[in-house]
Amino acid sequence: MSADSSPDPLVVLGVQTMFRHLASLACAGVFAFLLLAFTSLRAEAQSPAPIDPGIVAPTALQPSALDRPVAVDQQVPVVPQEAISTTASVYWGAYIHGGTYGFENAPWDTRAIDSFEQNAGKRVSVLHWGQAWQRCSTICLYQEFNEQKPQFEAMRQRGIIPLLDWGSWSTAASPKYIQPNFALTTIIDGSHDDYIHRWAKDAKAWGHPLFLRFNWEMNGSWYPWSESRNGNSSGEYVTSWRHVREIFRAEGATNVKWVWCPNVIDTRSKVPLSHYYPGGYYVDWLCIDGYNWGTNPARPDRWKTFAQVFDLTYATLTQISSRPIMIAETGSSEIGGSKAAWLADTLEVALPYKFPRIRAFIWFNWNADHMDWIIESSPDAQAAFAKGIASPYYRPGEFGAIISAEDPVLTPLVVACPDDQCVYLPAIATD
Repeated sequence: MSADSSPDPLVVLGVQTMFRHLASLACAGVFAFLLLAFTSLRAEAQSPAPIDPGIVAPTALQPSALDRPVAVDQQVPVVPQEAISTTASVYWGAYIHGGTYGFENAPWDTRAIDSFEQNAGKRVSVLHWGQAWQRCSTICLYQEFNEQKPQFEAMRQRGIIPLLDWGSWSTAASPKYIQPNFALTTIIDGSHDDYIHRWAKDAKAWGHPLFLRFNWEMNGSWYPWSESRNGNSSGEYVTSWRHVREIFRAEGATNVKWVWCPNVIDTRSKVPLSHYYPGGYYVDWLCIDGYNWGTNPARPDRWKTFAQVFDLTYATLTQISSRPIMIAETGSSEIGGSKAAWLADTLEVALPYKFPRIRAFIWFNWNADHMDWIIESSPDAQAAFAKGIASPYYRPGEFGAIISAEDPVLTPLVVACPDDQCVYLPAIATD
């Protein structure tokens, strides 16, 4: 073809058509590739991570086996957020200071429980109190399970599940975090084994559901089981926990449910919570303690919503384990914001819709540390608490009739099951 000749229009049209087809095929290929990549990434993001070490009981109790990630415990249901408030319920209760009502402390004086329940407008399903390993007067003696058996039994008759702080310390020491007789090495080397065996054996003989919050707030520095106090060393907390837990397992005390309870994370700490976690084979419930101190002069901080107090620690726990979560201590000051609004948001919005893994909520009804924690700190606060807790989402005390594994309120797995499956106490039925 000469330089000045014009191209055949049919040829031009054919070439143009060919290029259009090629462009269409190329675009379709790129789109398919991008769609495949997006689908793959989305599936990867939504797939559950193997986050709970030790859910399946290992064949040998070496740390290497216990710490190896395995499948997430499928016993903890995932409830769609929009359905939570109508399909689930949680335990609720309090740590009740009798002095608020002119009585002795609960559970020893049940009139304190009566007064709190009257003001809250609902019966509690959990009562929180404590027992140190050793009590001192003229001499120091171990505190046995049977010393408080009347209180355990009285709570059962009221339909209440006990939540007991069981701390390896003595009531006489000052400061309380310096107690060489209860250094973590003394637990690990078996110095307290006779006592632990007796306590576990008696708890098994009693035979009813019991939450045991052993050596709580281990990530702080104010108790003798802190690894930063009392001559303790890194790694000894987990070793001591596993040692005590194995004794209860040997005694067959499956009615005792183990609650692992750190304080809310201090962002200044360089030690992650996972460092203190004994593993799913040794823990039944996770737990968090945390407060809104507000700007109360007793301990001025800043006003924080429930979510601001617990968000970081809650998110961390959900990555550590699939176990259910308990709030074992919480409260709010009146100073720095509206306590009534704080309570309404906590009970009516945050817990039912934003924190689905929280299965128990315990209020600290004691003005300790010169604070104003009690629900009766103002008429508005009391009214807000009563309105929020009235929801069927918060289960009232109804567990006094539990007498055997055949009782329909109790999951049979609680009485006789592989330990890694004993997660819940009485079944939390859907409403």
